[in-house]
Amino acid sequence: MGRHRPGVSWPVEYRATWLPIFAIGCFTHEMLIAAGPGEIIRRDWRAQLDGWGQERFAYVLDNGIIGEAEVLRWADEVWGSGEPEEEDE
Repeated sequence: MGRHRPGVSWPVEYRATWLPIFAIGCFTHEMLIAAGPGEIIRRDWRAQLDGWGQERFAYVLDNGIIGEAEVLRWADEVWGSGEPEEEDE
């Protein structure tokens, strides 16, 4: 499933803004700022994963009001944590 290309980077940036037509998703003003964008971003990542096997990002270059730990948790929901799952005995 290797589409990884060493030395090639294509950063993606997500912003919450009023953009009524050209948007990957939307959320109401009543939603928490992390809840609305988090759902939209995870849906976008899943579409990339399902559509062409997009691999998980290597690192977070910068973060805004949503902390890096939260972004990494979202990524775990889409791609998994990368840690082997423990089996119940």
